[in-house]
Amino acid sequence: MLTGILMQHVMFRRGVTAGLLSNKKGGSLKNLVAMAKRFWASIPPHLQPYRPKGLTNALEFPELDSNLVIDSAFSDEPFRGYTLQMLFADEISSYRNGAEVW
Repeated sequence: MLTGILMQHVMFRRGVTAGLLSNKKGGSLKNLVAMAKRFWASIPPHLQPYRPKGLTNALEFPELDSNLVIDSAFSDEPFRGYTLQMLFADEISSYRNGAEVW
């Protein structure tokens, strides 16, 4: 559900960068990426903002200057170079060494 809220912000507002932080690098990260792409695909075509294909962990909407970046809490530098207006940290209670993430 929160993935949908982030997608709504980046698909219908200009200049928004949102981050979705997964607690793992593997399966849950791929699931969050798939969920975001499925959300975009389920929007009626006349409401879908243009997005380039081929991006693995981000959905960019260049005409809106907005994007959703999805990364793992255990990546070396998640969201480096981005200024996030919104951040959702998935399953934060399950993070090992949570203090290191923040």
